[in-house]
Amino acid sequence: MRVSDIRKTAEERGGKFLKFEEGDTKIRLVSEMEVMYKVFHGNTVESFKHRENATETAKVSPPDRSGKPARVTDRLVVWVINRTNGQIQLAELPASVGYAIADLDAKAGYEFDRDIPPYDITVTADDSEPIRKYTILPGRGNTPLSDSEKAEIAKLEDIKSIAFKECSDKDQLVIDDGGVQIEKPMEIPSRSDLEDKEEIVRLIKNKFKANPKSKEEYDDFVKSKTGYELVPANYKSIVKLLNEIMLPSDLADIPF
Repeated sequence: MRVSDIRKTAEERGGKFLKFEEGDTKIRLVSEMEVMYKVFHGNTVESFKHRENATETAKVSPPDRSGKPARVTDRLVVWVINRTNGQIQLAELPASVGYAIADLDAKAGYEFDRDIPPYDITVTADDSEPIRKYTILPGRGNTPLSDSEKAEIAKLEDIKSIAFKECSDKDQLVIDDGGVQIEKPMEIPSRSDLEDKEEIVRLIKNKFKANPKSKEEYDDFVKSKTGYELVPANYKSIVKLLNEIMLPSDLADIPF
């Protein structure tokens, strides 16, 4: 499903697709967030439920319209109430926003159940730099939903279903005997040691925002974060551990 189609879905289900303008936008999440992996290449954007499939597609795709290599970008799809106009809208959150919201659960006074914060959140978009930056500010105290809001929320299409339908056919969606769509990931070949090392470098640069300049600096940095020596025999273990220890806050300042 293309962006235009998901916007059409949003309009049919009770609101327009939410676009974050510069400045403050106050929202209330009313569904869980569903992660998607988008690949930008040529004049096309493809969406995937499986990062491996997105990564493989990016490797063999042409550059995007600006000439940059095809890239994988995390997005989180979620239903929200836009407090500016009162509408329930479908939002596609940058990863830095979505993971920062998820991180609120660890803060005293802002804990929540069911992966949905029971309070409003103000998202601020700052366009003062060439790359837009986002910050969030949770509301003070929980705010109950009104009966009319609850009634409208009950009519919404399940967010997992929406995200699922947006997937590229390269995720190999199939119909089982019961007529239900199910996911069947592509077979991804085993990664070579070189690809594992490239993934280590990517994780360090993107998630720790660190850019060591020499092999010795990389060795020291990896060992300080994982306890492993940076040698081929440890590559797969290092990649696994780096992914496990990543915290949402590590992503907060990355311009997705």
